[in-house]
Amino acid sequence: MLFKMLLIQRAYQLSDRSQPPPRQLFVTKSRALAGKVDEHFRTFFMSLLFASDIEQPSFSKNKDVADEENIIDEEDNTKWRNDLPEKFTELDDRHFPLFITFDHVSTTYNIILCFCLKFILALQND
Repeated sequence: MLFKMLLIQRAYQLSDRSQPPPRQLFVTKSRALAGKVDEHFRTFFMSLLFASDIEQPSFSKNKDVADEENIIDEEDNTKWRNDLPEKFTELDDRHFPLFITFDHVSTTYNIILCFCLKFILALQND
């Protein structure tokens, strides 16, 4: 999934940008997994940009205080994505690609989106 997201983002970077930028979501139950995928995405994508001298996108910064993260269990950290707006409609291009937990989506954003995500996940598991 990570490499598919990289491919989509890279294709947009190399395009003429006549289309709006992709708004990709990575939703998982695990906060640790979302954080690791986010970290690896940024690392791989920056490597691709460095190799081709393309301007860097303005990704939203999602860095926790390292000391606090080592003390608190990652799954219990409720302030993990405090850089996101309270409404899904207020997200803009700098927030994407978005790596987030299902719990954050269900408690913060529109419940209709949660039902859609549950339905999609159920279809994938069948």
